[in-house]
Amino acid sequence: MLRGVRSFQLESPFQKFLLFYRVTETTLQVWRVMHGARDLPRRLIESPVEPV
Repeated sequence: MLRGVRSFQLESPFQKFLLFYRVTETTLQVWRVMHGARDLPRRLIESPVEPV
């Protein structure tokens, strides 16, 4: 499920956030944007919540 997921820390003023993404041959898929203080290992295996 997490295979191929990469991450990086955003720059100021959003430095507390991490962006998780995947790169394919033709697309960049933003998988999640999460606050770094979260329980990342547990949160990353949960299904993302769809926006309302």
